[in-house]
Amino acid sequence: MNNSEFLPKGYKIRQAEMTDAKEILFVHAQTWKTTYNDIIEQTFLESLNSEERLIARKNRLLDNARTCFVVLYENQVVGFCEVGAAIFHENRFLWKKEQWKHYES
Repeated sequence: MNNSEFLPKGYKIRQAEMTDAKEILFVHAQTWKTTYNDIIEQTFLESLNSEERLIARKNRLLDNARTCFVVLYENQVVGFCEVGAAIFHENRFLWKKEQWKHYES
């Protein structure tokens, strides 16, 4: 993917690789810690950097139902985006529970 003409100097976007998992987890955790600092319990926010989360992130990268892209600045992951098919369920409550299940463990 050649996207350099649309991005500021030093930035790149590419499909995530398994070797990006730890940096994606770091960006995800730091974003949540900054955004939800006074909203969500600190113990939950601290758990975002756990080994279990790293394993879950790697499993998400292996999942063929979604694709993950990373934003790099000078070859360091500074952002990411996952895309995939929408999940619909006739019972919205169950759908929301399914949607958030990866944050529970």
